[in-house]
Amino acid sequence: MTLPLYFRSGEEKTLANFDFYDIASGTGYILFYAGKAGNSWTPKLTTYKYITDTSVFTSIYAYTEGTTTNAAATKVIDLDFDALVSRPLTLRGVAVLSVPTASNNGEASNCICYVVVRIRKWNGSTETEIALSDDSAKIGGAAGLTYLAKSVTIVVPETIINAGEYLRVTIEGWLASTSATNGRMRIAHNPMGTVADWDATGLVTSQLTIPIPIKIEL
Repeated sequence: MTLPLYFRSGEEKTLANFDFYDIASGTGYILFYAGKAGNSWTPKLTTYKYITDTSVFTSIYAYTEGTTTNAAATKVIDLDFDALVSRPLTLRGVAVLSVPTASNNGEASNCICYVVVRIRKWNGSTETEIALSDDSAKIGGAAGLTYLAKSVTIVVPETIINAGEYLRVTIEGWLASTSATNGRMRIAHNPMGTVADWDATGLVTSQLTIPIPIKIEL
């Protein structure tokens, strides 16, 4: 299930507000929140990942978890968040996502994890990759869970997403364990940002934010 994005037609009266930076750079932003909807009693059958431009929804699960004993970096989390575009949309600019993560190892030795973000468009059958982040920032976790809001920067080239296509944001979690014990990684995705079932200290929100850069045509 995806939540559609609606854009007014040119004939309708609209009021657009841009600040000086938006106008000077020719780029504005739509702020999205990643989440997971569905029936919590049968999660394998009726759960859906989505992105929405409102944070009033709560996710049925605060996070997704992956584990590995591999010493080499292994992809343990792969999440696609989709939004249906109802009018042509031109992407262009730099996006800085905030991705809440947690990691730990079963022993005192550390594990290493990192986040990769892909921005794509999807027509229901074929994915087209638009932009890819790097993995330059590694996060370590010891015996206790280490929580961190990871900032991920991604440069988005000018790309048109047509009506009827989906904007897809893929979040990957990569993990390497430094011992024979399972390393563990979590990525949170609760639009309301609650800390229940996440970071009990409240220092790291569970809200995964995705500012998508949009070309402004005045």
